[in-house]
Amino acid sequence: MNFMLKVVSAEPGSIDVKRTGKKMKEACLQKGITVKTIQKELYIGSFQSIYAWFSGKTLPSLDNMYRLSRLLEMPMEALIVDAVKDAWVLLEEQVKNAGLEKRVQIYCRKQMAAFYS
Repeated sequence: MNFMLKVVSAEPGSIDVKRTGKKMKEACLQKGITVKTIQKELYIGSFQSIYAWFSGKTLPSLDNMYRLSRLLEMPMEALIVDAVKDAWVLLEEQVKNAGLEKRVQIYCRKQMAAFYS
């Protein structure tokens, strides 16, 4: 079984905009917070902006992200999906689910030994 790791950016701390939008939408649904409520509480003129966040087309400004996190009563970091970190977590889950943990560990040790010799 082959595993591919697709990392959108090699930059540490890159935000996965689509998955962050999805996470914001899910958090709002869980808390019962509507787009209209967000628009009112964050003083946003157009509800289309909020739908753009939820669909992963754009991210809210830092101010709006902070206000949204306060409205949801959760830290901003809980709403943000790190593209690189999350990709590695997904890869680790795939390896674990396929029962390949031991083989991957052995392979990594061999690669490290070859690199340092």
